[in-house]
Parts: sequence; structure tokens; C-alpha cells
Amino acid sequence: MSKGFLVNNARVPVGKMVLVALLTTVLTACAGSPNKRSAGEVLDDTAIATKVKASLLADGVTDGLDIDVDVDRGSVRLSGFADSEQEIHQAGKIARSISGVRSVDNRLSLAEGKRSAGRYVDDKLLLARVKAALTKNADTSAFEINVEVNRGVVSLSGFVDSDHERSSAEKVATGVAGVAKVLNNLSVR
Repeated sequence: MSKGFLVNNARVPVGKMVLVALLTTVLTACAGSPNKRSAGEVLDDTAIATKVKASLLADGVTDGLDIDVDVDRGSVRLSGFADSEQEIHQAGKIARSISGVRSVDNRLSLAEGKRSAGRYVDDKLLLARVKAALTKNADTSAFEINVEVNRGVVSLSGFVDSDHERSSAEKVATGVAGVAKVLNNLSVR
């Protein structure tokens, strides 16, 4: 008698059963949950974010370097700073035009005029201090949180796992010396 398992009155070889078990485990591990995206969703979201960012950079109205693009299950969140209402509107229009985008939450803030070179450097230093503080904090996943700074105003964006993490990130950023204000654009998955 051959080795195997009896399934629906048919003998299935052990190798096939192991393969089925392995595939089931892999596919289950790749499946999403209410809080975690599947591997396929992560790839789809990354492709959408890349297309949106490239389109923002290629557009003559938008400054793609100052706009953060976060995507979760096809929902796009734009945050950061824009120089005009026209740029804010155009960024949302561009994001909505990308295939696969289900919705756009445009949270761009209007910047107050052009920054001097010194202010730009100060903002970049402040950005580094905020990121370092988020990294040191055990309650925040710093790699999931995007940070932009304009004239001492910190914009936090991205997707986090809990309300506690969202509020902790804001508290940490607010506590960094030099931060004038925090715009908390973080969303809970």
C-alpha cells in the first residue's frame, strides 16, 4: 500500500499534502487583516504611491518634494506643505487620476511664502530631531511616520496601528525643542 492520506476516498501522496499545507500557510500569512495589509496590498499601494509621487514631480504646478504621499489599500493621503491653493487643488487632481486610487484625502497645508536658505536648513535640522525622538520612543513606529517641517510647523503623516501610537507621536513631536506647532495627519489602520 502506498504512503499517503485518504481524502474523499482517494489516496493523496504525502508530498502533495505537504505542498498543500505549505501553500496554505504561505497564503494565509500573506492575507491581510483589518489592521495589516497583505503582501499584495502592500505592493499595490507602493505602486500607486510611486505613480502619484512621479506625477507630482513631473507636474509644473506641484512641488512633489514637499508633498508626502501615503497609501493604504488604495486610499491616498496627501500631506505636507504647498505654496498655493492652486498647488493643493492640482495635487489632489493628480492623485485622483492615477489608476487604482479609491479615494484621496488631501491634507496639504498652505505654506506662508518662500523660506530663506537659513530657515530651510533650520527646518531640516528640526526634522532630523523629530525623527530621532520618534525613533527613541517605544510607542511609535518611526519608520511608518512621515515628517515634514516648514517654518517650525511639523506635519506628521502615514498610517499607524492605534490611537495610542497616533497621540504618542504627536506628543513626542510637540516635545522637541524648536517645534512651533504639530499637524497630526496620522491615520489609524
